[in-house]
Amino acid sequence: MTRVKLIGCVVILSGWLAVVSIVADTNSLPDLRNLDTSGWDCVHQPVGTPRDAAGAARNRGKNRDRIAVTSTNVPEWTFDEFLAHAHAYDADVGVLTRHELNPEQAAKLALFEKQIVSLTGWLNVTYPGPPESCNCGSTNFHDWHVELTATPLGHAPHIGDPTPVICEVTPRVESHLYQSGVRLQALAEFIRLGKEPEIKDLATGSKPHRVRITGYLLWDDQHNQPGADIGPTIQGGGNGTYYHPWRQTAWEIHPILKIEDLGTKE
Repeated sequence: MTRVKLIGCVVILSGWLAVVSIVADTNSLPDLRNLDTSGWDCVHQPVGTPRDAAGAARNRGKNRDRIAVTSTNVPEWTFDEFLAHAHAYDADVGVLTRHELNPEQAAKLALFEKQIVSLTGWLNVTYPGPPESCNCGSTNFHDWHVELTATPLGHAPHIGDPTPVICEVTPRVESHLYQSGVRLQALAEFIRLGKEPEIKDLATGSKPHRVRITGYLLWDDQHNQPGADIGPTIQGGGNGTYYHPWRQTAWEIHPILKIEDLGTKE
């Protein structure tokens, strides 16, 4: 767990907590890096270290390389439009996991995941992801989870709040976003750190920013269980543990190709 120098703390005592909200020394909080992947043993393994063919297909989608994006050829979706498309794609795919796909369903999914789209929302929480098979289990070369909500929360998430749409920065795109000037501490109100049962949402000192995130659509079917993973509002968890459900949909923007700061005003 990252060591954090505390300069004050605020504990929210309303119902269950997912985390303790703490004001931290921002110099000690992690952020995007000018990450050099040249010595990374996984950089030429786009399938990572999967357990099966479904995992290989999922990882290959997550590990797509960065490409230049022009605003003229990318559909720009609001939060509600993103969810409407996600629900329509779920209906077309017709199953909960890649293991269940027949050839026709697999072909539909491949077409959906070729799309590059933009999603506009509010960046309340972000956090460095855990070691994953898409990154060959590395602790240093990890994804960043970026949680977008339809409106700014103004507090660390807790039970009763709407769940976010998940977007992810991968090691293959991190340095480009860093070099373009993106700093997650400046855009998000909280950075989440720690492991259960000691997860904490650390205040960055910034207000949540409205952002436009552009990247590839990806169906992360590993996190597609109604109630446990997906649902409109947080129903359980907290007190240093993960929430459930914790996301609106299994559809993500992953990898992120561009992040644009649209400011702090609604």
